[in-house]
Amino acid sequence: MSDLARVFPFPGVDTDPPVTFEEYLASAGLAPATIVNYSYFVRRALEECEQMGVDLHTVDSEMLLTMAHRVAEVETSRRKALGAALSHWFRYEEVDDPPHWVEWSPTSVKVAGSWERSANYEDYLVSVGLAPGTIRNYAWHVNRAAELCQEMGGDLCTASPQMLVTVADEIGPSHSMRAQLRSGLKYYYRWQNRNDAPLSAVRVPPQPQLVCQALEPDEARALIETARGWWPQGAAVLLGMYLASRREEIAKAEWSRFDDNMEWYRVTGKRDKTATIPVHPVVVEEFAPLRTTGFIFPGRTGVRDHVSPATVWKWTKEVARAAGLGDVRTHQLRHTSLTTALDNTENLRSVMEFARHSRPQTTAGYTRTTKEQLWAVMEALDY
Repeated sequence: MSDLARVFPFPGVDTDPPVTFEEYLASAGLAPATIVNYSYFVRRALEECEQMGVDLHTVDSEMLLTMAHRVAEVETSRRKALGAALSHWFRYEEVDDPPHWVEWSPTSVKVAGSWERSANYEDYLVSVGLAPGTIRNYAWHVNRAAELCQEMGGDLCTASPQMLVTVADEIGPSHSMRAQLRSGLKYYYRWQNRNDAPLSAVRVPPQPQLVCQALEPDEARALIETARGWWPQGAAVLLGMYLASRREEIAKAEWSRFDDNMEWYRVTGKRDKTATIPVHPVVVEEFAPLRTTGFIFPGRTGVRDHVSPATVWKWTKEVARAAGLGDVRTHQLRHTSLTTALDNTENLRSVMEFARHSRPQTTAGYTRTTKEQLWAVMEALDY
């Protein structure tokens, strides 16, 4: 299926994702008109990429420039809107190393006077040991803040508290967006040696409580029964259910990450954190006869080495519907895996290691109350 054919609805993202791209933009705090605008530009970008015979997930800077000229011509406002829309889409699609939209924008956003300065800011972030994805994220927020300050007739380096309040309101009200903005600005002002920066003006709301999205035990059994023997769709689902793999991790799964006996699997997840976890016998039974080299789910020849996370999203829905479960997202497989493990082991530390979480509080959020447990509460009301 082409990118254009599946563009609406868009596939979900990894961390408790919304189903559609528009919902993702809404969760980031964008205004309704902006959401409509960004959705239009992403649709047009996918159309142009399809006509050029390239995949937007893997497009290089040169092809992106060609696509941008067709979609937005040379008008500054259209280029900026297209660039901002693609910045959100690349993050939504978890593209590992997307071309940075500011590199082909006709008018560069100046941070502290020049783009050379902005590049040095990113070098500074490298020097303090931040991960590449974090650097891209912070740089995007800082450059967006600089653009907004310029629109208000000011400069980010000397921004007043009220100016940063306006910047925060424009970027979005969600916990994640505000936290990323504040962290990016914290490093920026350290780099600028500004000790009186009004960072407290960027108010970060409390982090929303994690809502468990695990399938009920009977639903999980039905899904696994349907997935077994179904390659590659069902195999991808089994990795989510038995290895608690994220969508991106499933797409990038490699045979070489299994040990010789397929008893252990080495997975690299968020923030490049790598862990070696045991492999369930069901996975061994399904995967061992097909073991070869390279990626477990290879991509289209000449386009990408492995399938895209969007393909994994589509496979999950296909298997779930065949199991009679309706709409199930890939991240629900991970929720089901970790929640079931907590239900059965009550060992938070071990499940935390299996999940590759950095904080036990994150793992603790994967608790649930099943229908059977609620029924038991009712039965206990014997007066």
